[in-house]
Amino acid sequence: MIDNVLLFKIGGKIIENKTDLDNTISQLRAIKEIKPSIKSIILIAGGGSNVDEIRKSYKRGEINDEVAHWQAIKIMDLNAIKIQDLNKDFTLTDSFIELTRLVSSSGQFKIINFPTFKYLKRNDELPHNWEVTSDSISYFIASKLNLSNCFLIKDIDGIYRKDGNKLIKNLSINDFQKFQKNDLLFNPIKINRITGIPILKKKSTPIDSYLLNLIKKNKLDCIILNGKKPSTNITKYFQSINEDEKVFTKLYFEN
Repeated sequence: MIDNVLLFKIGGKIIENKTDLDNTISQLRAIKEIKPSIKSIILIAGGGSNVDEIRKSYKRGEINDEVAHWQAIKIMDLNAIKIQDLNKDFTLTDSFIELTRLVSSSGQFKIINFPTFKYLKRNDELPHNWEVTSDSISYFIASKLNLSNCFLIKDIDGIYRKDGNKLIKNLSINDFQKFQKNDLLFNPIKINRITGIPILKKKSTPIDSYLLNLIKKNKLDCIILNGKKPSTNITKYFQSINEDEKVFTKLYFEN
């Protein structure tokens, strides 16, 4: 496995807030100094609220699974372009061949921005339904590159137990499924901004459900980190040697 290349999915909600995006990007840039052994970082953009609109259209019966799947991935590509526009020194490529060449080449540290639509159209191995989001897509790309893990940058610290006070740092996918089935994971209450009434909670879904299948198949660790300002969880994860100081959740396969 390749250990000197890291892949980060940047969640759509992070991308939509420039302060949070700047906070995330500055931490990713800092990895160069924190861990000089890292030669490349690959970015995959999430979808965010525009994908939520596609989901609503799907629920209304206006589009089917096939259309929704590819529309959502196109939005991910648009978000990748947004990141690139704000960070013109990043290397942008939608060619997987070029991506593999870039990560295998020697030379200076580089951050590579990889829109996924073109590659996924040619390597159409993932289901076309709402079980697959940018979480699974990012992990899928990491596995195809033979990386040792995949990082998901979200607007949450990780996965919590039901009371919301205890972050689960190391969580096997078997335990995750058990906790979710028995409603033992934290579900933050959301308030309707107009009515002020709490929105009915669903079972905790901090990741898409298909990701568990990919972790079981490929056995790469998947680490959730918070990119929202003022969080410094990304740099702290790579900087600190004391796990107690780190804030994350790692999902892993356990026989």
